[in-house]
Amino acid sequence: MHFAHRAAGQDCPVFPSAASEPDFVSRDASATASRLTELLGRPLHVSPLDTGGFEARLTGRSLVDAQIVWVDFPNGLKISRAQPKDNLTVLFLEQGSCSFSFDSRTLVCPQGGAVALNTAVYERVVYTAGARGLLLTLPMATVAGLIGSLFDRPATRKLEIAAAFDASSPIGATLMGLITIAAAGLREGAPFRSSVHAARLLRDSVVMTLLENLPHNYSGWFGRQAESLPWQIRQAVDYIAANIDGELTVQQVAEAVGSSVRSLQQGFQRHRKTSPHAHLKAVRLARVRAELLDNTSRRSVEDIARHWGFINRGHFAVEYRRSFGELPSETRRSR
Repeated sequence: MHFAHRAAGQDCPVFPSAASEPDFVSRDASATASRLTELLGRPLHVSPLDTGGFEARLTGRSLVDAQIVWVDFPNGLKISRAQPKDNLTVLFLEQGSCSFSFDSRTLVCPQGGAVALNTAVYERVVYTAGARGLLLTLPMATVAGLIGSLFDRPATRKLEIAAAFDASSPIGATLMGLITIAAAGLREGAPFRSSVHAARLLRDSVVMTLLENLPHNYSGWFGRQAESLPWQIRQAVDYIAANIDGELTVQQVAEAVGSSVRSLQQGFQRHRKTSPHAHLKAVRLARVRAELLDNTSRRSVEDIARHWGFINRGHFAVEYRRSFGELPSETRRSR
């Protein structure tokens, strides 16, 4: 499956090839649905685009908990979700076109284009005949964990993203370059198959590049400038981030930045719309979630919670579920 198309009179990005032959070839819609469900991590229904025949050619590579998939649909096809599931997906199309329908809106990915979206939003996907491209998809829980770790507070809102862009634009070329590097490193005998930490960093680079350059409902977090905060509040936020793994109290934070507890409380309320205590708890919860999602962590959920300052198991589980919408054990199973 060689993706190296260049349209006449138009510069298009050179798509990476998956292998000499795809991993999966089928003329059966049901078998294709099963394979796509396995690769994309969400239950799907597949049907032919028309009566002209059906064929699907797929190749998948695992990048930690993300999936890189080359898709080739000579006769096109239709996909509908069996149930909504939050996944962040970016699709690049070398040939053909693809449309994602949700509510009364449609997001179109043309030839040479790309889209990024939360797959829980769409209801139906239609690939035209000859559609061929490359996609990367990963669980939204991983994305939320990355956002929470970056900003030291839980990302509790569902990520809302539905952005179309040119695959040859700076952001498109950068994202495709990162995914191409990842795919090359996942071939048989290549280093990412055994270098889990390197693979995770590359996955995170793809996600952060996408989130920092495309519009979504967390864009304000990425655009917020630390300089807009008073220096004592900035110092307090930095001090908490650097010392959160100890038995840190609001009193200690206030003393460290040369402030009274009352002044610190007023500053946090005015400039961050929260209290120092709530911020401490949010940072600890974000650190717990990051470790629960870390495949290399071997500590139990209870040990992780205790390390980050949560002694009461029942209270911790309630606070965690309130922040992330799931139990700690469910987060651990999703990694």
